[in-house]
Amino acid sequence: ANIRIAGNRIRGANANSDPFDDPQTGLWVRGTQNAVIVSNDFHDLRLGAFVQASTSVAIRHNNFFYLREGLNVMASTRGDIAHNHFERFSPNYGIGEHPD
Repeated sequence: ANIRIAGNRIRGANANSDPFDDPQTGLWVRGTQNAVIVSNDFHDLRLGAFVQASTSVAIRHNNFFYLREGLNVMASTRGDIAHNHFERFSPNYGIGEHPD
């Protein structure tokens, strides 16, 4: 696929530092090969990014903040997750969310 997502602000509808009023996922990558997600800001979302059933996805130098969950990676291979910054998480532990 050779996809590059770089230098974006990916946020929920309500940019108010409260992830509970933004039920969205910022980015969903599924069934992709050779993707680079670099230097983006993910904030005011339920989940920053979800990578599923993909190969060779690089997630580097992103900021994840004011989220309920940061990054979920599932059934993927040869990924590279490095130099990201994660802060200000507010998970809903009662429904199984985890701040990663």
